[in-house]
Amino acid sequence: MPGFGEKLSKFASNTKKQAQVLVETNKLKSAVHKEEEAIKEAYSQLGQSYFDTYKDDSGIPSNFRQMLDGILGHMQRIEELNDQIEEVQGIRMCPKCGAETDAEKSFCINCGFRFDEQSQVQQVAPQPAVAQEAAATVTVEYEEVSSQPEEAEPAAAQGTWPPTSETIEPVQSQENQKICASCGNPVEEGKKFCGNCGQKVD
Repeated sequence: MPGFGEKLSKFASNTKKQAQVLVETNKLKSAVHKEEEAIKEAYSQLGQSYFDTYKDDSGIPSNFRQMLDGILGHMQRIEELNDQIEEVQGIRMCPKCGAETDAEKSFCINCGFRFDEQSQVQQVAPQPAVAQEAAATVTVEYEEVSSQPEEAEPAAAQGTWPPTSETIEPVQSQENQKICASCGNPVEEGKKFCGNCGQKVD
């Protein structure tokens, strides 16, 4: 019968072999996982490419059209949720540079984009005949009112507003703010544009 030493040696040999098998198996499983992830990434890229190509195509098979419409619906929902987040936080996202700006600002403090540009473009769209007639009536009424003589401004107020770069110099406040040389609005330190008038801050 084999002695104790021989049994111990055989046990150690078997344990070593099992450990080697386990290590090799884990390496192979890891390689398989990497290949599966590569396939998933290829599927994702393929789907993204198909979506970008056919998202506006109504002639594709109905099952694909349904999936594309589902993605578009999710994207619209995400945009609505992001708008709600901005509203809750009191900010707005600049569509030009992506920077966050206080909701009450008219201009992006990072790039100077004017937030009401899109609404101005929409207002230029052709109006129905009824709307045009109503707009013409309002214009006539406005002209009649505006034709009335205006009261003269007090002498002390003449020539003092709006302020210009000659009358207002950018100064540093106690709260690390500058004063816009164009409109006199406080501008936080590090901001590139005035959020009130869009003037670039030096």
